Amino acid sequence: MAFRIGQKVVFLGSDNPSEEARALRHGFVIPVKGVVYTVRDLTDYGGPGLRLVEIVNPVRSWAGYGHVEPSWHQSRFRPAVERKTSISIFKEILDRENHGLPSRVDYPADCEPK
Repeated sequence: MAFRIGQKVVFLGSDNPSEEARALRHGFVIPVKGVVYTVRDLTDYGGPGLRLVEIVNPVRSWAGYGHVEPSWHQSRFRPAVERKTSISIFKEILDRENHGLPSRVDYPADCEPK
């Protein structure tokens, strides 16, 4: 799956709990399953990876990769579904509820609310 910088993604969880435990021992912040993140960077260290706007970890020395900030494998993410909020359904409900009612109330002159 092709991701892009700025895209909203959902973390699906890790398939390697020992890797998560190791990352936590090294003081890294790791993504949380089910949380929506924003792609900050695309990497290719041992496979296609993502760095996230909401998580910035320190640069560390990694065997075979040099000094880099860790990234998370793209297979652990899916695109977030972005829905446009619409109030049209609420307007329709109100229209149905108000159907047949006058748009304003005409009070007799001596009973007008103050």
